[in-house]
Amino acid sequence: MLNVKPSTLYQWAELGQIPCIKLNGVLRFDMEDINQWINSCKKQVTSDYNPLAKLGGASGIKRKK
Repeated sequence: MLNVKPSTLYQWAELGQIPCIKLNGVLRFDMEDINQWINSCKKQVTSDYNPLAKLGGASGIKRKK
């Protein structure tokens, strides 16, 4: 899901950067908590600026007539 090395995941957990639970010395990750964490990291769109609009449409390709 996250496509990171286990060592990266453990480092994030140690630094408190990702939600986890430690039970009997073993790290556990709740999928609902992880999904909420991922959604909280998303950047919100703050502008309606579309650079492709200047190029002639969503494809960005000007067609000859």
